[in-house]
Order: sequence, then C-alpha cells, then structure tokens
Amino acid sequence: MRRPKLIWEPLVMSLLFIPIFILHDTKFFHQEEVSCLKLYLPRNDPGYNKRNTLQFTEQGVLADIKAKRKTEIYLTTYEPDILAQQMDLIMLEMQRLSFYNKSNEVLIVHLNANTRFYTFVELINMTIKTRIKRWAFMRDAFYYLGNELPDYM
Repeated sequence: MRRPKLIWEPLVMSLLFIPIFILHDTKFFHQEEVSCLKLYLPRNDPGYNKRNTLQFTEQGVLADIKAKRKTEIYLTTYEPDILAQQMDLIMLEMQRLSFYNKSNEVLIVHLNANTRFYTFVELINMTIKTRIKRWAFMRDAFYYLGNELPDYM
C-alpha cells in the first residue's frame, strides 16, 4: 500500500519560519540609527553675546547679516514652470556666492505656507552642491551667507 503524501509538513514549516523572517527584517533586530543630514536650527536665546562664537542664535545671524548686501527671493507659487525658473535662479545665485567667495552678500530665500517639502529638501541639496558652508533656516526663510576667502588668497 502506498503511503499518502504529507502536505502538512511544509505548511507547518512555513508557519514557523515566516514570522521569524518578518521579525528579522523589522527594527526589532536592527537597533542602529542612520542619519544622512543633521540640521542645526538657530535658537532664540535672550542672553545673546556677540563675542561668544559658539552660540548659534537668530540674533547672531541677524547681527551678522545686518551690514551685508541682501538678495531676496520669494517662493510664492508652486506652479511647476515658475518654480523651476525660481529654483534655477536660486542655484545661479548660490553658485555666484560660492565661486566668488562673496562674504559681504547674503541670499535670502523666503518660503510660504504653500511650499512643498520637496522644495525645502532641494534647497538643502543646493547648499551641498554649491559647497556653501554658512547658512541658516529661520523665520520661514533660508539665509545663505557667502563663504570666507580661503587662506591661500
């Protein structure tokens, strides 16, 4: 007499191992944290001291840009054509700041309530592409300060 096929063995094995594989792929086993960008925002500190260079406050940034030439761009729309032209203009201005080391100029990009998160991230990516090291995000605007002249100049 022939022995019947056992279908329940693969079924039981799969029922045992599928939850283990699912748990293995979740954060239950992986406790490491991955960060690709750290964003430091200026804080409102009532005890601002101009001589303390370690403080990163709104008053410090505003005092630093007070005597500088300002170029302001307002992102007021999210129509694709106009936004693309505005982003190209911002990129050109950032490249100019970076290339000429214009430390006496400030580019201010104002955002509004309709600005999408993609635009916010794209502006941060532009700082990385153009290698602008001094910038701040405060009061719904990006403040891009030109890099200082290198030591060899």
